[in-house]
Amino acid sequence: MTRTAGKKVFKNRKDIKMINLDRVPEIGSELQVSKKHKIKLIGVEPWIRKSDGVETSVLVWQRKDGKIGTSGLKSNGLSYDNDVTEKYENNILVEMKGEDDDED
Repeated sequence: MTRTAGKKVFKNRKDIKMINLDRVPEIGSELQVSKKHKIKLIGVEPWIRKSDGVETSVLVWQRKDGKIGTSGLKSNGLSYDNDVTEKYENNILVEMKGEDDDED
């Protein structure tokens, strides 16, 4: 499966990382990334870096407005509109539809 980088948002200076983690946090962990934005970790996907073949992880985050984005452990921002975010967005839509069905 080919994964695209997507487009970056929340641009900061290159030497300051908005997301700067030493290890993968637990699912459900929240991170305040700016005065306005808090994100919640909803998934972790295995990843192999093309540059050196090292195994790492892609963190999948959800913003308060429901938008899904991805990052590494250290990142200047979230990436959107890639294969990983699409997978999670589709799962959330299925879960939401299931919840609506239960109300009947």
